[in-house]
Amino acid sequence: MMVVYSLVVNIKWDIKVLRAISSEKRRLIIIEIHIVPRTVSDLSKILCITKPAVLKHLKILIEADLIYKKNKVNQFIYYDLTDQCKILFDTNVINGQLNGLSNLEILKV
Repeated sequence: MMVVYSLVVNIKWDIKVLRAISSEKRRLIIIEIHIVPRTVSDLSKILCITKPAVLKHLKILIEADLIYKKNKVNQFIYYDLTDQCKILFDTNVINGQLNGLSNLEILKV
């Protein structure tokens, strides 16, 4: 119960965040970026989806303040997790995975 309370206090849960993590592809993007910052091409190959589809998902994650664009490195733009998103992984509430909104049901208590 304390972990959940601290999670709610530290993360700005709004409709944009909930919408962003409601998609399986976006949860996979977060997991991949959690491992190492990635480019659009990296994510496209890993997730087997088109680059425009990746960009659409990244836009939603950026608007939810879960990821951000890093500075260009060798003409490539890398995406990384924001501090807010890193809190999700640090709390162990999700145990290294984002399995959808079912993990948030504990908040109903």
